[in-house]
Amino acid sequence: MLNNIALDDLLGLQQAIITALSRSFADISQHEPQLVANLVWELPNSVNNLFLSGPTQIRAGGVFVHSRPLVKSASFKVDKSVEIGDLLLIRSLTRQGHTIERRALLLQAKKVTQIPANPDNPNQMNLYRHWPRFRYERCSGSLNGRSRKISEPDMYDAAKYLLITKEGVKRPIVPWSCICDYHPLHCPCTFGHLTAQPTSPLGRFRSIAAELIEFLLGNAGKVFSTSPSNKSGWDQVINDLINVTSSSCSVYMERAGGSSARGNAVRFMTCSKPSETYALTAFREGFDQDEGPPRVGETWVEEGMNGGISIIDFTIANDE
Repeated sequence: MLNNIALDDLLGLQQAIITALSRSFADISQHEPQLVANLVWELPNSVNNLFLSGPTQIRAGGVFVHSRPLVKSASFKVDKSVEIGDLLLIRSLTRQGHTIERRALLLQAKKVTQIPANPDNPNQMNLYRHWPRFRYERCSGSLNGRSRKISEPDMYDAAKYLLITKEGVKRPIVPWSCICDYHPLHCPCTFGHLTAQPTSPLGRFRSIAAELIEFLLGNAGKVFSTSPSNKSGWDQVINDLINVTSSSCSVYMERAGGSSARGNAVRFMTCSKPSETYALTAFREGFDQDEGPPRVGETWVEEGMNGGISIIDFTIANDE
């Protein structure tokens, strides 16, 4: 966990996150894929315009992929596949050029009209609550038919719902986990859109702003390894998603060049040792930063594409 970042830098980071969220969710009438695309564009832009005064620096990049991996389990009540998630957050902490920790947070986005809320897809809830053995289905490219089983603690911190609430929805007062100079009841991190654990109904709310701050500080999400020892668990699943998205994005850029707003000034981290090359280095730079988020249809799927997942990747360089 980062414990040597200056208070002024924390306040700047918080403001950058709040600005990105405000822009991403300014038009709540947009459908969920568009809202995710907005966030993938706005959050790296906002973070990369932040210059911290101390030894800790943060850079971010994002790639939007609408045709995401689908999974199916024998334990599902309805014989229908579901998305494994809408957005994957990756955080890499480096010191003196060496990566010392990686963690991930998997989010399923839902627009809700009331709190508490129950998701309308029981299979998705089953997946996030119990993580039964599942297999990858269509739109998963090389992952098709492969089986995975996550049997690990703290999965409620690793995979959550992102609840995008419409204006006028009465929101709960969530734990005050930001560093604002505001009274908790008036803190901009206290109100707004929320993350929730997959309880029934959804609970353990936290504002998405506070969740992102805690994630970047190393106090949210779940650690993973890029060299999984277990070929089925959390480490393997995160590497599955990174690799299939890398493949998908590479094919897309070969077809479309740098003219698409699928990614956002993608600057994914390259490890210091060739043997540790991170899969996300397959995403190349070359996107026009002025393009803005892509405009996507609610059911848009790219034919012939491997199904990746939208990713926002943060590199925290702490060289004190």
